[in-house]
Amino acid sequence: MTSSNYLFPEGNSINRPPFFNGVGYHYWKTCKQIFIEAIDLNIWEAIEIRPYIPTMAAGNTTIQKPRDQWSEEEKRLVQYNLKAKNIITSALGMDALGYQIVKVLKICGIPYR
Repeated sequence: MTSSNYLFPEGNSINRPPFFNGVGYHYWKTCKQIFIEAIDLNIWEAIEIRPYIPTMAAGNTTIQKPRDQWSEEEKRLVQYNLKAKNIITSALGMDALGYQIVKVLKICGIPYR
């Protein structure tokens, strides 16, 4: 039987993020937010507020802290950024990877390197 839901033809799942097929971005964004918040509100905050980047003082300026100097707490907070990237990119098809990943991550305010 064919689904009448053209935005998410496979249906919604509590275990798999809603798939973005390039149509209905605002609906997808709402479903994605609910999905991420249900997993862990801290992951959504990494998207909505800003990703956590460990920093340290260097004279009168603040610089990004080298990874080998991160505390366990800083590693835990950075992990929310990585989980957010993983969830968002797993919702994009192969045809969307590339341009769409960068576009969606920028919309969400997550730097993508």
